[in-house]
Amino acid sequence: MRARTFAFAAMTAVLLLSLPLRAESEGLRFVKAGYDGAEFEQIGIGSWYGPGFHGRQTASGEIFDQTKLTAAHPTLPLHSWIKVTNLTNKRSVLLLVNDRGPYVDGRIVDVSRRAAQLLGIVKRGLAKVRVEVIQDTIGP
Repeated sequence: MRARTFAFAAMTAVLLLSLPLRAESEGLRFVKAGYDGAEFEQIGIGSWYGPGFHGRQTASGEIFDQTKLTAAHPTLPLHSWIKVTNLTNKRSVLLLVNDRGPYVDGRIVDVSRRAAQLLGIVKRGLAKVRVEVIQDTIGP
């Protein structure tokens, strides 16, 4: 059973990595089918948050843990899975949207400290990123 689960996960990862990525414009874009009848892709400035929020309740009701792979987005449904890509170094990470934010003009997403480490943005604090919805909800 474990081997079958691993094989399914591997095939899913290959499929997701083979999807075409586009970055022609700034801001919100909709392409193909997916989120709200259209696939969601947004390009802009991403930042990270952590120490001051660690242990506090998120908009989803979960307790924020800066070591988890989570994100805050102003409009996407809570519990959506998103792929965030640092457009400078091409590093990507899959994150669960469990909070609202960022609350700074010009920023499109806040990621946890752990996500920022994987994306290579902890030191600088900001990066030009692409946000794509992978799955817009959890559940049936």
